[in-house]
Amino acid sequence: MSWALSAMTLRQYFDRLELYTDSQGAHVLIDLLGLPYTEVKVVYDHFHCLSCHWALSKVTTYSMQSEPFIHIDGDIYLPQLIDTVTLKSPLIVQNEEQCTDYYGSMVDRLLGVSGIKIVPEFRDAMEKKDYASYNLGFCGGTDIDFFGRFAESVFRFFRDNDFNSDRFRNDDISANVIFEQIFLAIMARREGIKPAVMWPEKIRDNGYLSEVFSDMIHFDRRPFIHILGGMKRRKDICRNVELTLLRLYPDVWRRVAALFPERHKLLSSGISTLVVSAPGSPRYEAALRDTVSSFAAISPEEAITEERGAAGNIACLGKSGDGRSELTLRLNPLMRILPIVEAERETVRARLCAGRRTAPLSVAVLPSVIGAGYVEIPLHTAELNIITLLSSPMAMASLIEALMRSFYSSASQDKARECAHRIIEYMLTAGAVIAKQKNTEAPYKQKEQCNKNFIV
Repeated sequence: MSWALSAMTLRQYFDRLELYTDSQGAHVLIDLLGLPYTEVKVVYDHFHCLSCHWALSKVTTYSMQSEPFIHIDGDIYLPQLIDTVTLKSPLIVQNEEQCTDYYGSMVDRLLGVSGIKIVPEFRDAMEKKDYASYNLGFCGGTDIDFFGRFAESVFRFFRDNDFNSDRFRNDDISANVIFEQIFLAIMARREGIKPAVMWPEKIRDNGYLSEVFSDMIHFDRRPFIHILGGMKRRKDICRNVELTLLRLYPDVWRRVAALFPERHKLLSSGISTLVVSAPGSPRYEAALRDTVSSFAAISPEEAITEERGAAGNIACLGKSGDGRSELTLRLNPLMRILPIVEAERETVRARLCAGRRTAPLSVAVLPSVIGAGYVEIPLHTAELNIITLLSSPMAMASLIEALMRSFYSSASQDKARECAHRIIEYMLTAGAVIAKQKNTEAPYKQKEQCNKNFIV
């Protein structure tokens, strides 16, 4: 889904979108998913590279270019056009990195390998701790000769050290950062090349923040999104990637979902086969099982329509204050509310409300085309107030004012408004409430603004 979202957003802006892959990659991304690459180059079927040295294939792809290009990783999505000044630069990178002991320990482990051969210009800089690094989620430019020299230096490093041999198969050097990012930074400085950057600020090598680079809620307003490193293992981020693909490109989402039926149980196996479990809460579990069984009357198309509506909430949450005030909110019509008997509230809290001290009074249950086939949303007093207030659709500004009146009178207006916003965001993010904009805008600029004849 990440690769699909990346390809679809890039194709909005570029007429030439090339894929370098092997036969299996071409089969999945082209034959099965039909992603809109204009050219597919199957060049990696016989590529000899240890999996731990995955950046070598990127460097090899750089070396194959004969025209200005920009290489963009498959975990990067492009909501906005890249400016032409950047694209005309000799060297383009994502951002400069401030090297700390995090990268320093990787460099020290490499330099400590017995007999390691590194050309003097790289070794001297690394031994003196006089080096920088560039994040190469974006990498390219117009200086094709520079990339040829850079690639040859990396290939020489691999040849001189037999770096793809079994000796390094289980090594913990993490050399990708060194031979791709640090080598390139040392070469660029030595040759007097200052790269254009996609992100203007220097980032600590271990200081990438998910709210900055993986902020799917503000997707349409970000210059780019990059799901870096450990962010790929966060369930909330992964879910928002899927919801964004479903919101913007539902046909592509369907093709991906069809390849993974075990991850989309409502679409593949039917309600009767869904596993329902709420250990320690027998009365609630029985009610949950009956509720999930009742979802059998809901068609997959209806479930997808409401899931897309919930996916649109992500974009709505990214709006500024005035834009949010213009939203109209309604309850998800597929939602069912299950009360919890007092004796079972603590076990339900322990299972569903990690980090919250108070037990929920009820649980909202929704069918979901993503994951197990249904979701449970714990509800406390404030959330139940929202459900009562939204018996009819209501403007978000009006809902906030009405919700504020339900708080303690001693609360300040600013504090009450902040709490109201936070609770409404919770209900929107969970999909229990659906937001609708007055005027739905196209998420991207028109195709005429693409960068013609530029290779991505």
